[in-house]
Amino acid sequence: MGPAFYILCSLLLVNSAFAEVTNVNVYEFCSAVLADSTAKSPKVPKLGVCNPAACRGRTGRKGSRGDNGKDGMVGQKGDPGIQGPKGEPADSRQVSALEEKVRMLEEKLDKRFDLIPKLLYCSMGMKNYEIQTNAITSSSDYDIMHSPYFGRLDAIDERSLLDRELTDSESWRKSVGAWCPKPKDPVPTNEWIQIDLGSSMSVGGIVTQGRPVTVKNDQHWVETYKVSCGTTADNMEFISEDGVDKIFTGNSDNNSKVIGMFPQSKTCRYVRIYPRTYNEYPCMRLELIRGECHDLF
Repeated sequence: MGPAFYILCSLLLVNSAFAEVTNVNVYEFCSAVLADSTAKSPKVPKLGVCNPAACRGRTGRKGSRGDNGKDGMVGQKGDPGIQGPKGEPADSRQVSALEEKVRMLEEKLDKRFDLIPKLLYCSMGMKNYEIQTNAITSSSDYDIMHSPYFGRLDAIDERSLLDRELTDSESWRKSVGAWCPKPKDPVPTNEWIQIDLGSSMSVGGIVTQGRPVTVKNDQHWVETYKVSCGTTADNMEFISEDGVDKIFTGNSDNNSKVIGMFPQSKTCRYVRIYPRTYNEYPCMRLELIRGECHDLF
């Protein structure tokens, strides 16, 4: 192998230092040729093989990432944990103390609850006008001043608000603060005032008042009455007790409120009150009590 080969290797070595060669190792190529030539021609002086640390070529580019391996098998379910020890039974003294605290709390709640008038949250809407005027009807009325929609609990005689005598035309447009049926002597027991609740609701009882005191000092109130109710106006039944129609106790003066509770709450849309006995004339004011409040009275 002549000088030309050595010159060629030298040129390759110089060019490889500046060329973008990635997969060709010039040193190894030259060393391999020299080694092969030395083995075939004993006249060629044996040259040392390149130091791999010095003549190693550039590292090749990183290959693309391989596919992910398959998921491994799910491990076996572990053994259940050891059950904890059973708790000790409650101390009877602790139970008694807790019951006493509950009782005291209930008493406090009852006292605070009693501070609110029951009728404030148990009324169904006669007094506060939640029940509309056109939902209150009657079999008859004495005149327009005694219309059924004036028969609301705590209604007042509007004529008493003025400090002068009213003319007949003025009085005619005022409410006497109660419902009174058509004048008859005696008033028949089939007269009634009816409330339409708009939908079926639970009703627990009735609160009644007489006619408010007037300038003429009329003493008109209902002493006893009966009640019927139903989900339709054509299918109403009297409230009964022990198999007979219940006679409710009414008023004994003009303004006292008397509560008449049903034996049990009834689901009604229509409620009718029939005056039975009365003082002077059967005039009344009233309110209905919610069935949910039945046990509070």
